Amino acid sequence: SDYVLRVWTLSTSCHEQGTAISQLDATFPVNLQMVKVSRFQQNYLAFSLSVSHLALSPSGSHLAFSTNELSTLSIHCIADHEPLSCTSGCINISLPGKARDVAWSRAGDRVACATRWGFAVYALDGTELWVSQVVVKCVSFSPDGCILATADEDSGIQLWRLEGKELEIPCPLPGSSASGYVHSIAFSEDSTRVVSKHEGDVKVWDARAS
Repeated sequence: SDYVLRVWTLSTSCHEQGTAISQLDATFPVNLQMVKVSRFQQNYLAFSLSVSHLALSPSGSHLAFSTNELSTLSIHCIADHEPLSCTSGCINISLPGKARDVAWSRAGDRVACATRWGFAVYALDGTELWVSQVVVKCVSFSPDGCILATADEDSGIQLWRLEGKELEIPCPLPGSSASGYVHSIAFSEDSTRVVSKHEGDVKVWDARAS
């Protein structure tokens, strides 16, 4: 309600419910300023960004987010609880256009980003591991990190095997090309099913049919 996104660290050894270790402070509607909050001090950084998508790694050690003005994907290390910085502990990756989605692998060693010009998978150091010019709306890793699911109303739901140097374009899951606009997708824990959120409904797909 106050247009502030906070990253919390929880501790059972203290009386407080948690301490905000990093904070994105928004001036309505999307002009975000990066803030660090601790019990003793509050440090504001001298830059302001319009953040479109963001995701926290499963371990909570890294924060990835995309910006509209700069068309970048930024990967920040937040494990040391230091103030967020655009230079220290940060990897900035230039994107071919505005981002549409960001997702982490379960192991936290890869991050995928979809843009209006395709999608790519990056390592923590910013190295581009795989790239495709197939335009998609959303991305999601399988739990084992071996498959990347992508979805778009035109190309349907596709399961990309993350192996080798080049990605082979897979066939869409049967029936998914006519499923309409997709808001988000996710794998089941055993990687056998993919669930997709559409306008007004949710659909479950057999991932083994690809």
